[in-house]
Amino acid sequence: MHAYLRATQKTEVVALCDINPEALERSRQAIGLSKSRCFRDYDEFLRKTDLDIVFIGTSIPFHAEQAVKVMEHGRHVLSEVTAANTVENCKRLVRTLKKTGMKYMLAENACYLHYIYEWTRIIREGRLGKI
Repeated sequence: MHAYLRATQKTEVVALCDINPEALERSRQAIGLSKSRCFRDYDEFLRKTDLDIVFIGTSIPFHAEQAVKVMEHGRHVLSEVTAANTVENCKRLVRTLKKTGMKYMLAENACYLHYIYEWTRIIREGRLGKI
């Protein structure tokens, strides 16, 4: 996802958090962040970084809990689907949105769908002309 965020001049990836040290290091190098901007502990990540928005791309059972923490730290959220895996977690999200006034956006990462691969290939081959 960081490649998509870096593709626009309107965003800047300024910190990363991942419990997998190898994945964290690969992403750190790809983005060019200093090690001091990379975290393995989510709570430390939220405490020690000055962010406008946090992108959540973790496993579904963690989405709601992590989004709630982000909003409680006064930051906006962009979360991959699914927002929550229980009705109670959906309610927690809504309560937190109302309480904090932060923005929450749900994003579908569709780049892995077959037709997306095909359209990407067709475009790269120039078969549709200049896009």
